[in-house]
Amino acid sequence: MAASGGKMGGVTSFDGDARISPSSGSAIEFRRVGDGVPVAAHERAVLDVSSGALGWRGIAVEGGRMPGWEVTDLVVEQHMVALNLDAEPLVFERVVGGRPRIVTMPPGSVWVNPAGHPITHRIRAHSHYLNLTLDDRRLALLTGRDDLVLRGAVGESSPQLAALMTAVSAEARQGGRHGTMLLDTLALAVATLLHQDFSVRPAVREPSGALSARQVSAATELMRSRLAEGVSVVELAASAGYSPDHFTRCFRRATGDTPHRYLTRLRVAEARCLLLGTARTVADIAAATGFADHAHLTRTLRRALNVTPSELRRS
Repeated sequence: MAASGGKMGGVTSFDGDARISPSSGSAIEFRRVGDGVPVAAHERAVLDVSSGALGWRGIAVEGGRMPGWEVTDLVVEQHMVALNLDAEPLVFERVVGGRPRIVTMPPGSVWVNPAGHPITHRIRAHSHYLNLTLDDRRLALLTGRDDLVLRGAVGESSPQLAALMTAVSAEARQGGRHGTMLLDTLALAVATLLHQDFSVRPAVREPSGALSARQVSAATELMRSRLAEGVSVVELAASAGYSPDHFTRCFRRATGDTPHRYLTRLRVAEARCLLLGTARTVADIAAATGFADHAHLTRTLRRALNVTPSELRRS
């Protein structure tokens, strides 16, 4: 799909064929309508972020700068959201229903392109963009709706969605260091906004009751048992019999924290116990409690307890 400036490549004219090439390792794959042949639609882009090498499942992010982008009948098999990172509006021509029309993406606006919707457009200006994809299966899993249909939208304002895309991009820049729980939390928030703001059918209101004490206990014990490797929001929700979206709201209502923040508090508490009660190295304790490395544990302890590991041990 196009990015708020699109990342481009697979450079084509409206009446020509895109250059075809095998996958270039891009995080987002474009294919030609009809035969499904991969198209190198981003070969002219200068990327500054990509999750392509991180092994993320169901969600991807990629962004950079592009000197112009013309494509004809390309599709992305996932839902794609493009964010215009330029300080100026992006004005370009796109074909909808067989007819060309001029569209404008204001700075910070988004383009939502549902999975499988053909993309044909001509962008002449340089663009600075960020693209995020979420596959249909994960969208259904996170929202609890397997009948969800998204609508296409170009140039709409969604500050929350833009902020979430930026957060996913920041996690990709850091190599996914915060693990499954944070990525799941961000993916869940993206899915929730797409469900509520960009679906053809209105969102279904789930029951508003809080989690029972037993459900909270089961979820927190699952977190405790998986401090090192982490646990996904999907798994936690399944343990309570809720959709991830509904579970997150109920868990926060019951505990005052999101699942991600609660897991971080458990990790900090366990790391503190190990630092005070054992002679294990800080790096070893970081690995045992789910932190990316010594530095990640140090930063988190400083924020949570206002001490570094060495200061905690001295005290």
